[in-house]
Amino acid sequence: MEDPKDNYRLYMQNADEMLDVAREKLNNNHVSSACNRAYYAVFYAASALLFSKGKSYGKHSAYLSRSARISSRPASSIKSGATITGWL
Repeated sequence: MEDPKDNYRLYMQNADEMLDVAREKLNNNHVSSACNRAYYAVFYAASALLFSKGKSYGKHSAYLSRSARISSRPASSIKSGATITGWL
């Protein structure tokens, strides 16, 4: 059987790669492309985080739906220094 840590590592490797490409694009003044790659870096990193919590979403729409539920919490419910891991 496949080691679940392999999936987590793959998500994080993809996040790192996308972040590297985003930096390259930004350094070459390709701002729109840099933003696109940065979005994917965040998507893959968030996917890794959700996977580590036993949740897996294959589609961006499912991830965005989950993100919307997290981000729609009132600011007053967020403690100082809180991290997204505390919200899951």
